Amino acid sequence: MDTNHIALIKPSLEYTEQLLEYKNEYDAPYIVAGSRLQDYDDMEMWIEYLKAQEDFNVLNQGRVPSLEYLAIRKSDKKIIGLVNIRLQLNDYLEKYVGHIGYSVSPSERRKGYASKILEQTLSIANSYDLKRVLLVCDDDNLASAKTIEKNNGILENKIFNEDKILQRRYWIYL
Repeated sequence: MDTNHIALIKPSLEYTEQLLEYKNEYDAPYIVAGSRLQDYDDMEMWIEYLKAQEDFNVLNQGRVPSLEYLAIRKSDKKIIGLVNIRLQLNDYLEKYVGHIGYSVSPSERRKGYASKILEQTLSIANSYDLKRVLLVCDDDNLASAKTIEKNNGILENKIFNEDKILQRRYWIYL
């Protein structure tokens, strides 16, 4: 599969039904890279929230500007993943979260999508003049570690987060 089969696009109301399905497919308290999608039943309000997250001038103190993308499979226009790019890091994000978060729908995992999604995400990050990006994954998330390493991730260290979960911290130079 090459990256031409996947497009990263800004969320729109056209994908409302699929976003609700994506949200319901997760059996977790939050959706990785979902920018609080789990907190919204009204997709119009979620999209407005996302627009506010892009504007540094309207963010609350301590927040950083971020961009949300839907990873769409071009052949059937299905949402297969979500991406969040944080254009800056505060202390917490630098230690535990990183610049980029991504997720693949549970029903679409183990199909090679994560690596292709991350590859395109790195290209977008580069277009915002980021020279290197930090990615963080749980130490036992071997699939994510492999995805990051396949995209030239360099392991900086492993640390325990605030919940005492061991995490890997990777840098990718753009």
